[in-house]
Parts: sequence; C-alpha cells; structure tokens
Amino acid sequence: MNKIITQNNVHVPEDRKRLKLSSEIISDIFGHTDKSSKIQILIGNEVLYAYFSNETFSVSAKRNEVLETEIIDKLESEFSKKYPGMCNEFTSRLLDK
Repeated sequence: MNKIITQNNVHVPEDRKRLKLSSEIISDIFGHTDKSSKIQILIGNEVLYAYFSNETFSVSAKRNEVLETEIIDKLESEFSKKYPGMCNEFTSRLLDK
C-alpha cells in the first residue's frame, strides 16, 4: 500500500517503500465506521483504490476496469468461506499490463 486516507489522517510510508498496517492505522480505518477511508495500492503500472465506508466496500482500477469486477467477485466468494484465500493471479495480471 502506498497511501491510506481516512477522515482523520493521511498515512504514507516513512521509508518511501510500502506502508505497513499498524494497529493505529487499522483503528483509524475501521474505528470510524460512519466515515469513509480510501486505500491506494500501486502494483506495477496499475493503481488500485479501495474505499471503505460504514457497510460499503468498493474497488477501482485506474488502467484495467475489468479487474475491478473480478476483485469484488473474488472477495465476495472468498469472504463467505471459513478460510478465505486470495489468488496470486491478480498480481501477475497487473504486472503484465
């Protein structure tokens, strides 16, 4: 993750690499469910945005719009499982673009 924007803060990595989720950041994202948060993720040339708000979650992709639907479908199917897992196929497809 490269940036997390909440109603209270903007979290960016200190070492110019990747942002690590701390308990403080997680609390800032999910501690205010009546407000929204946005996470920016850079993978290869793709920029993904994940938006959290109350009971809403959405994803947008800057370069590959089909990927948005596939990510949401994958999350919906995995979160219904006892042990959800994510597919590495998304990362390889992003890096190939």
